[in-house]
Amino acid sequence: MAGEKLRTKQGNLVVLPTRSISKEAIVNYSEPAVPTRLESEVGVSYDVPPNQVKAALLEAVGNAPMALPEPAADALVVDFGSSAWSTASVSGWTTSPRRRGRATRCGRRSTTR
Repeated sequence: MAGEKLRTKQGNLVVLPTRSISKEAIVNYSEPAVPTRLESEVGVSYDVPPNQVKAALLEAVGNAPMALPEPAADALVVDFGSSAWSTASVSGWTTSPRRRGRATRCGRRSTTR
């Protein structure tokens, strides 16, 4: 199959068929605009009330050294799974988009304690 090979920030190799490149939008994460919004999803137990989940996620983003206070971070429960876990999403803004993975790990570590 002919196509363009790209490597994601997570290290995955993606092959895009040449015929689809002209049909689809391309997002260039290597040259993001500043400030950049970063998003992360985490699994949450049903035992934790949604307002506590949101507060913990917003606190984690607020404590991240590269997070900007404005625009404000946002957090919400996005999915109630069929098991004992739901999914919550948090987003915040940074002027250091190249440190994206570090920001995501920091938020996950803070919200799972």
